[in-house]
Amino acid sequence: MIWGDVNAALNGLVAEGVIAAFRTSFGGLAPELGVHVIVTPVERVTDVQAEEIRSRVERALAERVSATVTVDRSLGESRR
Repeated sequence: MIWGDVNAALNGLVAEGVIAAFRTSFGGLAPELGVHVIVTPVERVTDVQAEEIRSRVERALAERVSATVTVDRSLGESRR
């Protein structure tokens, strides 16, 4: 099952402290748009750090699924 593999990979990144949380488009209303994964960093990050996180998540998922990965920095912005 692809969702189980993706969930395991993302939960591994949470356990490692790479990300704090994630959401996916699995079970969404528009499966034809592909898989989207939105991750929340552990702390406020710079643009460069956000790109590093995005790349790390993409690499972790690459063998399981092709996904569009977005780093949600809105929580970090509200903590100013």
